[in-house]
Amino acid sequence: MTYFLFPLSFNEFLLFRGIQPEAGPRSTAQKAHRRGLWEEYLTWGGFPEVVLADRVELKRNLLDSYLDVMLFRELISNAAAPGGNKKIYLVDNGLYQRVRDRPDWGKLWENQCLVDLWRKNQTIQFWKSDEGEVDFLTQDQLIQATVELTETNRNREEVPLVKLAQRYPNHRSSVLTLEDA
Repeated sequence: MTYFLFPLSFNEFLLFRGIQPEAGPRSTAQKAHRRGLWEEYLTWGGFPEVVLADRVELKRNLLDSYLDVMLFRELISNAAAPGGNKKIYLVDNGLYQRVRDRPDWGKLWENQCLVDLWRKNQTIQFWKSDEGEVDFLTQDQLIQATVELTETNRNREEVPLVKLAQRYPNHRSSVLTLEDA
């Protein structure tokens, strides 16, 4: 039997930091604070020792050592799409950050959404065609992951979702944004 041990989820990250996860409506200040916590979590990931590290340099050194000692192939998963297209995801965003110079919030958010689906034992594919792509196709859901839905990206996110929903009418369609988290 295979057992997957994941880094901390966002709620576990909060609890590790001594913060109770909030339920229900949030004030503007609470939303801003939570957004800052999400950015920290997306940037540094959920390895417990990294979460508890109090200095940026220590966080970097820990993540570098994890990269050095772990077999990279065990951390990388390919979500295959029909037609042979592939996307590569990492089990922890902190590892992604160690191979990049600056955060790409869209990629970090999409990666985190995928890890959250993995935690729920979802089988995941992505869909790509001339009309665009849908980030995640699971057994019963069609999901787009975007940091925020704006007039600029609304078409790019929603049109492929609508197209694919015609092929999978029993699947629930949704757009996951960081604000919804």
